Amino acid sequence: MKASGRPRILIIDDNRDHLEMLRTTLSPRCEVVTVTAGLEGYAWACAHRPDAILLDVMMPVADGYAILKKLRANPVTQTIPIILVTALDPESVEAVTGEGQVTILRKPCHAGEVLDSLHAVLELHDPAV
Repeated sequence: MKASGRPRILIIDDNRDHLEMLRTTLSPRCEVVTVTAGLEGYAWACAHRPDAILLDVMMPVADGYAILKKLRANPVTQTIPIILVTALDPESVEAVTGEGQVTILRKPCHAGEVLDSLHAVLELHDPAV
């Protein structure tokens, strides 16, 4: 939790409409930072260590799986809660990421789902939330 008392959330998604929906949903409750490229999001996470990351799976250049692998391999970012957001079948995503490592939200996701999932991962990571 940041000094403002609001969690800082990083959203990495190349779909600007989805990014805007997530920003609008989370901004009243969180400090929201958005980026549209996986490697840019990885660099930001390393430099600023957000409280949680919402990560799109399907992106050009470096997809969500590649970014997840980099985040988990880096001691600075390996414990940050991650919510993968995907239009893919959740079971196929779990097969690649390893069950239990991440929360998975299926696109199109709704504001309530996003808020519930984010609250759950933040609470597990920091019970004071």
